Amino acid sequence: MSVLKRAALSEAEAQLFLFIQKHPGCSIADAVAALKISKSTLYRAFENLKKLELIAPANSSWKNNLVVKSLKKLIGKLENEQQKQKRLIGLLKGIESAERPSSFDATRGIEELNEEESVQRYLDLAGLGWHSVLSFGNWEDLNETYNLIPVEKQFVGTRLKKGGNAFVVVTCEGPKTREIVDFNAERDQHEDRKSVMVADDQKPFWITAFEGNDYVQMIERATTGRLKSTFIHSKPIADFYKRQIYKQLI
Repeated sequence: MSVLKRAALSEAEAQLFLFIQKHPGCSIADAVAALKISKSTLYRAFENLKKLELIAPANSSWKNNLVVKSLKKLIGKLENEQQKQKRLIGLLKGIESAERPSSFDATRGIEELNEEESVQRYLDLAGLGWHSVLSFGNWEDLNETYNLIPVEKQFVGTRLKKGGNAFVVVTCEGPKTREIVDFNAERDQHEDRKSVMVADDQKPFWITAFEGNDYVQMIERATTGRLKSTFIHSKPIADFYKRQIYKQLI
């Protein structure tokens, strides 16, 4: 019972689930008669359990011959909520750390993110407090297995709304790169961006740092072909990468 309630089932839902599990083939009327729960409450619990695909009638009669089904949908729902909570906690920690005094400028955290988390973190960073974004890497090859161009365009849209500018150094030119920069021509000017290309035989990766906070995200392609990233909150590391990118821009 306690496990089901911890999984966000109500008292009535948990009791009804366990009753049907112990009495396969029972009806909702049997549960109403056996459990000390009002009929209306049990019917609501019944509908919620059906939506979660935890119970189902064994035949066409919607409230008779009830049996317990798999917990897979409930587990999937909890896993999705866990991912959302993990991202939210990471952002809240970042906000909390950003408000600390300068004595906390030493390395404050490194987080390894999978593909979905990497993309979401990149978009989340677009909305945080900063005035310039600095990016460096092999965008062309990074996009071979995952199209990050719509993600980058969404990032740029958020940046422009916030009034932030961008400095971008790419190590490989190609059609995917031309989707996000045009080397200080009309689109770069319109999107308040300075971009350059430097000859550098780099693996597929993309480093992003910011003027205005101490965040760095390094997105790369794993051996599986999926994206992954390292997210760092550290003033020394952020300053190091910003210096390296500025050197390439000069």
